[in-house]
Amino acid sequence: MKKLFRPSKDGKTASVDEQPPKSPSIKEDAVQALESPRTRGSEQRGVGDFPHQDISSSEDKEDPPDRLYEGLSSESTIGLEPRRTRRLDDDRGFERVGTPSETIAEQVSVDTLPAREEERGGIGPFPAGSEAISLDQKLKELLQRARNLDKVASKTSCAEIMLRKGLISQNQLEEVIEKQGETKVYFHQVIADMKLVPKRKILEAAAEGWDVKYIDLEEAEDIDPEIIKMIPKSKAQRNLSIPVYKNETKLSVAMANPLDIFAADDIKISLHSTGLDFVIEPLLAFPKEIQKKLDEAYGVTDAIVQEMLEGIQDDEISLESLSEESDDELDIARSEAAARERPIISLVNAILLEAVRQGATDIHIEPFEKKSLLRYRIDSRLREVSTIPSLPRARHDAVVSRLKIMASCDIAERRLPQDGRIKLRAAGKEYDLRVSIVPTSDFGEAVVMRVTDKSSTDLSLEQLGFAPRNLEMFQSAIEQPYGLILVTGPTGSGKTTTLYSALNTINTPEVKILTAENPVERNLNGAVQVQTKFEIDLDFAKILKHFLRHDPDVVMVGEIRDEETAKISIEAALTGHLVFSTLHTNDAASSMIRLYEMGINEFLLASSVQLAMAQRLVRKVCDKCKRPVAPTGKMLRELEACNVDTGNLQLYRGVGCNACGGIGLKGMTAIHELLYIDEDIEQLILKGDFSAPQIRKLAREKGMRTLREDGMEKVAKGITTYEEVILKTMDV
Repeated sequence: MKKLFRPSKDGKTASVDEQPPKSPSIKEDAVQALESPRTRGSEQRGVGDFPHQDISSSEDKEDPPDRLYEGLSSESTIGLEPRRTRRLDDDRGFERVGTPSETIAEQVSVDTLPAREEERGGIGPFPAGSEAISLDQKLKELLQRARNLDKVASKTSCAEIMLRKGLISQNQLEEVIEKQGETKVYFHQVIADMKLVPKRKILEAAAEGWDVKYIDLEEAEDIDPEIIKMIPKSKAQRNLSIPVYKNETKLSVAMANPLDIFAADDIKISLHSTGLDFVIEPLLAFPKEIQKKLDEAYGVTDAIVQEMLEGIQDDEISLESLSEESDDELDIARSEAAARERPIISLVNAILLEAVRQGATDIHIEPFEKKSLLRYRIDSRLREVSTIPSLPRARHDAVVSRLKIMASCDIAERRLPQDGRIKLRAAGKEYDLRVSIVPTSDFGEAVVMRVTDKSSTDLSLEQLGFAPRNLEMFQSAIEQPYGLILVTGPTGSGKTTTLYSALNTINTPEVKILTAENPVERNLNGAVQVQTKFEIDLDFAKILKHFLRHDPDVVMVGEIRDEETAKISIEAALTGHLVFSTLHTNDAASSMIRLYEMGINEFLLASSVQLAMAQRLVRKVCDKCKRPVAPTGKMLRELEACNVDTGNLQLYRGVGCNACGGIGLKGMTAIHELLYIDEDIEQLILKGDFSAPQIRKLAREKGMRTLREDGMEKVAKGITTYEEVILKTMDV
């Protein structure tokens, strides 16, 4: 046995421990394999990183590399531990690790080898329980390749850090390097994708090795969208970085390469240009998780979509084979397998995320002979999606199968319609997608998804576009202890949103609210919500009968469709309950006729209904591209006919921009017609010989403004356009 010697502080040598004899080439191999900095890349970026352990005395830290191993026996085994150096660059405003000079003349520290071996429980660069590695020629070459390939500017690659920590073996290191050479992505992402090491351990080890902090974006809380957008989309995509949180002085940014000082400079300069001054704190994160958050915040980029489509088209199967095997088990199995492939999953996710980004209320996927058509309904109009062009026809079934899996539908059933539901979280919000799938005659199944933003239940009544007088009247009605309040209009006129906002207004711990809906579109905290199930005869009428035994204060019925539901709703309103419901009528006065035709007698009708309100949704002028316009003679005549003051008109029209998709209109607001049932209207109904025009005429004499009149008021204020109001009120 030979002894290992090292210099002591007084300059004398001191024996340490007896060590087994080792190959005399170990020292030289260690120096060559672990002391070969990529000085060129480090000098360019100004970043040092993970200085290796020095074996010299503490007084010789400035010695050049050829003196680092003086006093060390050639037979010794070298245990290398990192010592990190970091400083705060006050001029740049962010932390960085090392300096260009430090990467060239590497700084190392001294520890007592026996103590280090005792702490680690072993010898060499691995933790306790691992065998020491001889740094043979193959390993040296692997480490050098890892340094050259790593996209993080550090002398110690992520793969090498994993090896030093004992998290991967030399054989796995070789596999990682080969995989990285194929994919050209970051090593920490490659190791995670290969599932060699748990994600959290990868982040912890790499962050420690590079002396930075890290963040697990999968487990992190939802990021405020306003913080994300502090960095322009182009810079965030180029640097693969995303802001995650901030305080008064510091902005923490998740980065795939937290040692890239140029990226940090780029972010800081961008903030400066907007008048903001923050210290940038880089956080290590996985590139895929950063990209996922960026997609949620900004939508899916054209490049990403094109990559998805190319991935699908490369694996495309022929149209002939689809048509020949459309009904057999082989085709179903093929579609199910394809639905679980990465390109299909990515494409379906892109379709959903882009719909959310554009504010779509419905997603339409329809098969035709030569293509599959993808359209979104945005602001009540269907639009073909420009960012995701026509889907590959041969993969339409795979896309539908993927949606069936997500909606918990029967993937093998292609002959009958199916309904399902998908819950989606994107851009910090929760969305509910109601999925309807129907088989077509020749080309497969068509899919329509209704997108519901659950956060829209937070809209106050003031945000719904009420004119001041109408708002006061509606608030007064919903504060009554009993009575029936009706909201009328066609499908897509915003009736459900209005009812939820009304319930939110009166929702307090003192009020018990029960709702019967088909389906339950949004969750209302504090309310008991029940969904109808017609297949087991659980309809509105049956639910209402049981509701009255639950001591409710407020009841909401999704829709009054038949005489039984109407009678129970009326009875509930007359027995001390406030009842909300909807009807499909064109105007407010017609709702009285509809209930009368359902079998509700004059007395019950006049006594129970407090308020009937008709509404429509109209598109607003785009704020980004609106321009003032002069009124035409026709517009002036219509405005005057609607009793609108034309002395101070503010008419606008959008010229079209990227924000509105080139149509000049973006966003929606409501126009209303409120019929308040006072004593005079009650008397008219009680006479029995009444009509909608009679009710409307009497209500207008008492100050009711029609849908068109309320719409023209919004035209005069520049909120919407003349043509939009005319279009939405043609039926009244």
